[in-house]
Amino acid sequence: MALLQSVDEQGSISAAARALGLSYRHVWGELKRWETSLGHSLIVWEKGQSARLSEFGTKLMWAERQTQARLAAQIQALRADLERTFAIAFDPQAHVLTCYASHDAALALQVGQRSVMAGVAGQHMGLRVK
Repeated sequence: MALLQSVDEQGSISAAARALGLSYRHVWGELKRWETSLGHSLIVWEKGQSARLSEFGTKLMWAERQTQARLAAQIQALRADLERTFAIAFDPQAHVLTCYASHDAALALQVGQRSVMAGVAGQHMGLRVK
């Protein structure tokens, strides 16, 4: 989508390629490949004219912006969870306990004991309640 946005902002494929640090040939090839895959033109291809997004290309950009806005919180939560998961996965001192339980007094007690368990088990103690 950055490629389409750059073409839209720059007004030409060559300027978009320069702005993205890519070759004209690569950008042109990617646009053609996307058009083939999607079955619609993304760019109005007129020789000697500035490049502009087709109606489909404009709608695709709009849909992407709407999706990003709607899912931003979930995407950020997933990113944070992945970062935590990778940090723990590559830390030999990390110990993770995953509990699967329903409404239970023992679960509340276990969650309350998280800091105590962390001190006993090592530097990291992840407790995920699902």
